[in-house]
Amino acid sequence: MSSELTRALCSCLRLTHPPGRELLMSTTRLAATKDSTGASDGALSAPSTSSDHRVPPSLRILWSRWRWMLVPLTIFGLTRMISGYLLSVGAQRQVALTEDSPAYHLTTPTDASPGYLGVISNWDGQWFRSIAESGYPVPLPMEDGQVVQNEWAFSPGYPTLVRLVMMLTRTDFPLAATVVSLVCSGLAVLLVYRLLMTRADSFVATTAVLGLCSFPASPILQVAYSESLALLLVVTALVLLTQRRYGWLVVVAFALCLTRPLTLPLAAVIGVHWLVRWRRSDDLFPVRDRLWAGGAALASAMFMGVWPLIAAVVTGTTDAFTATIAAWPGNSGDQGLLTNWLVLAATGVGPVTVFVLMVLMFLLYAVFRRGSRNLGADVRAWSLIYPVYMLAVTRPNAGVLRYLVLAVGVLWPLPDLVPERESRVQFVVRWAMPILFAIASMVGQYYWVTRIFIINGDPGMQPFP
Repeated sequence: MSSELTRALCSCLRLTHPPGRELLMSTTRLAATKDSTGASDGALSAPSTSSDHRVPPSLRILWSRWRWMLVPLTIFGLTRMISGYLLSVGAQRQVALTEDSPAYHLTTPTDASPGYLGVISNWDGQWFRSIAESGYPVPLPMEDGQVVQNEWAFSPGYPTLVRLVMMLTRTDFPLAATVVSLVCSGLAVLLVYRLLMTRADSFVATTAVLGLCSFPASPILQVAYSESLALLLVVTALVLLTQRRYGWLVVVAFALCLTRPLTLPLAAVIGVHWLVRWRRSDDLFPVRDRLWAGGAALASAMFMGVWPLIAAVVTGTTDAFTATIAAWPGNSGDQGLLTNWLVLAATGVGPVTVFVLMVLMFLLYAVFRRGSRNLGADVRAWSLIYPVYMLAVTRPNAGVLRYLVLAVGVLWPLPDLVPERESRVQFVVRWAMPILFAIASMVGQYYWVTRIFIINGDPGMQPFP
């Protein structure tokens, strides 16, 4: 199965197009041909000048052939180095962590100022470390007849992958975790760039990658959290959906359900995809595709129950997963159901209401403005449905920032194509906006790292990432 998934991922990177998209492929090949002859697509070069002709044709051809890899990986590498530096600086402020508490599960004690690898496993990373090193507890741990916080609340995909790397390389959890996270998020960035290159142009693809990699909570993509693997699987699913490869989409959705419980919003996106194809008169939607797409949506929705079912079977306790989730403060009974962002925003006026309204207005603007059509219906649907879903199932806390990392289509909200002709002033303005946006986001990274992720006091007295 792993070799089949590898072939599917490689196919996604090549981004083979489905039937009925020959015109788009021809346009892409034509654009590549123009690039190889020295024409500029406006993404990384200013309006053409005589100096362009001094660039050797071999270099222009090489750039055109490998740009899809060089551009996103350069942005990814530079931003990860900055984030790594911020984590190292923040680590100097971290206090010694020596004992468990209701607010912070501790698997391995750390000294004060533990360095980069010492903070990689902060917060949920401690739970993932416990799973990677010791597995899941059987039977469920209980105190006074009540299930207590335990590892069954966390899906096995990410810690299992880290454990595999630990076994193969004989490294400790922190190093293996950061390697897994960097590799997964790097592959995800490649897929984002490749996908948007075919949907729009390299400027849209570049700014989308820049927005993703500089997002204030993007350091989460290199620490011991499952966001990196989840991002890779989500983007792979979107690529397969645009390619109409519904069988492989089901396989990726199954992997996603064992990584993060996000297959329900994915099912909704597949449903939107089905409706869009059904309503279009210029795109054939044969019965076979209707059945496959509908089946993929149904399977993705059903996959939400896979991990709770596994927990029930292994532990012998029917409600093992839900009882474990309820062990966290604020998650039990009706209180847990009614303390999400949307309910609290609708029932009162305060900071939560203002925040939710701002997020919803931003999402509606980013998804429905004319330029967002360049992202394609599938990416736009995910970029709206996923954040709303997370607002509906999570309690108000700082963790919402890391959840937004997976909303790949709106992290740069102005995905406009490069005009056919533009002056140098227009070129500078067009690039200045995303660059300034990225700089502001990197400043936000400093505050996210030092005020939220780094533990500089009692964990119960600071925001939870």
